[in-house]
Amino acid sequence: QIEQSAQRPREIRALNSLVSGNYGLQMFDAVEKTKRDLSDRFGGMIRLSGPDFDVMELVTRRDFENIIRPEYIRIERQLDETLNASGLRPAQIDAVIRTGGSAEIPLFQQLLHTKFGADRVHSVDTFGSVTSGLGILAHSIASGEIEARAYTRQDLKQQEITVARPNVSVVDLRLLKRRMQAQEMSTADNETAAEAALVLLTGDNRLLVDGGRLSAVGAPREAPLQEGGNHSYDRLLSALTTTLDEPLLLVTSRYRFLLSSARQLMDLESLGQSLVELHHFGARERVYTVSRWQAIIGKERLLLATSLGYVRAYPTEVIRSSIEAPVPLIFEQPLPGWPIAALGTNVGEQFVFLTDGGRGLRRAVSEIPGIGLQLLNRADDEMIVAALVGGAQEELLLVTAEGYGRRLPLSAVYSPPKANHPGRVLISRRPLRGALLADEQHATWLATTAGMYVVQPRDIPCEADTTRSHRLLRLEQGEEVLQTVTGF
Repeated sequence: QIEQSAQRPREIRALNSLVSGNYGLQMFDAVEKTKRDLSDRFGGMIRLSGPDFDVMELVTRRDFENIIRPEYIRIERQLDETLNASGLRPAQIDAVIRTGGSAEIPLFQQLLHTKFGADRVHSVDTFGSVTSGLGILAHSIASGEIEARAYTRQDLKQQEITVARPNVSVVDLRLLKRRMQAQEMSTADNETAAEAALVLLTGDNRLLVDGGRLSAVGAPREAPLQEGGNHSYDRLLSALTTTLDEPLLLVTSRYRFLLSSARQLMDLESLGQSLVELHHFGARERVYTVSRWQAIIGKERLLLATSLGYVRAYPTEVIRSSIEAPVPLIFEQPLPGWPIAALGTNVGEQFVFLTDGGRGLRRAVSEIPGIGLQLLNRADDEMIVAALVGGAQEELLLVTAEGYGRRLPLSAVYSPPKANHPGRVLISRRPLRGALLADEQHATWLATTAGMYVVQPRDIPCEADTTRSHRLLRLEQGEEVLQTVTGF
C-alpha cells in the first residue's frame, strides 16, 4: 500500500523484495564482511543484489568508528574501573592479551596501545582463545579440579522463563540522523591541518582528491598537483580545500544532491568504484559543482547558479532535510542549464556572476526571488567561470589564464537595474579563469596546468575605476591558470 502512493516507489519495492525474499541473513553477512574489511582497510563496500534491488553502500573506517563511539566510551570506562579496582597502574601491567573479533578493530587496539604501550599488547589465538578457555574450565569442573556447579538440561526445564515486553517509544529517524551528522561535523571541525585535502572537479567528469598536500603553505611552486606536473585535463569546474572528513555537497547535471567527503572519495577510488556506479548515474549525468556543506548550512539561503545565468535562492532549513535524507534529493523541475555553484549566503550579502570574457554583474541576495530568475544574459561564445557571494565591502580577486589579476571592491561590480543583463567588462586581459574573495586570513592558491602555487593578492593594488590587471604569477612557456582556490 505504501508503494502505491509513495513518491519513490522503486525504493519501497526494493525494500519489500529484500525482506520478503529472505535476503536478511545475506544482508547481515554482507555488512559483517564489510565491518571485518575495515580492520585492514580505510573503506569497504556493502554489496548485495537481488530481484528489484541492488545495494551498493560505501562505508569508511571513520563512519564505523563514529557508529561504535558509545561502545568505545563504555569499554574505556570499564577498563579504567577494572584498573582502579585492582589497585594497579597501567605501567604495572606486564601484558595485555587481545581476544575476540572486536579486538581486531583498530580503534580499540589504539586505545590499548595508548593506555598500556604497544609493546605490551599481544594477540594470542584471537578467535579461539575464549572458547578454548571455556573448554579448559569445563574440563577442570568435570574432573573435580574446580568446585563449580554443572548445569544440565533438567535445570533448564525447571527454570521459569519470562519474556519481557519492552516499552519501545517512537523514534524520529530524521532527527536522529541530523544529530549523528552534527556529531560527525563536530569531529571534522577538530581535524588537524595535516588532514587537509584538495578536491578538484575536472571538465572530463572526474573528481580528484589530493589528501595531505595542503598541510603547510609554502612558497610558489612548492606544491605540485601531481608528481611531474602532467595533467590529462584542461579545465577545472571546481577546486576547493577541505578536511578529509568534512561533508561535501555534490550537485549533478540532473540536479541530484549528494553528500560525501574527501576521505570517502579517496576510499571509493581505492576500492575501484566510482560515484557513477555507487549512485547509479543516468545517461550523460555528471557532477558539475562541489561545495563545503558545513559552510552552507550555517547560512540563511542555499543559492544555486547555473551555466545559463540563472540563479535561485532556497531557504536552507527547508531544503536541508531533503538533502540530508537517506535518498538523494533530485529536482523534478530543474533550473535551465547546468549547476555551476551551490553557495551558502545570508540575505544581506551580494551575489556576483563572472564570465571568461571578463564580464560581470552583481545583485543583492535579497532581490533574488524564490522562483529564481535569469540574471546574466551571456553571449553565445562566453562561459560563466565564477559565481560567488560576499559582503559589499569585501574585495574581489579576478585571475586570468596568463596569471594576471585585478583586485577591486565587490561593490564596484556593476549592478544593473533589471535582470537578464550582459554585465560589464571588469578586466581587460582575457580569458578570465577564476575569482574569489580576497582574504588575508587564508592562503590564495592558483591551480595551473603545471602545479598548485601560492600567490599574494595584497601585492597588487585595489582599484575600483579601472579594468587594468597586474601580474600575480609568472608562468612557464605554455602554462595556464585553470582555477583559483582559497586554502586553509
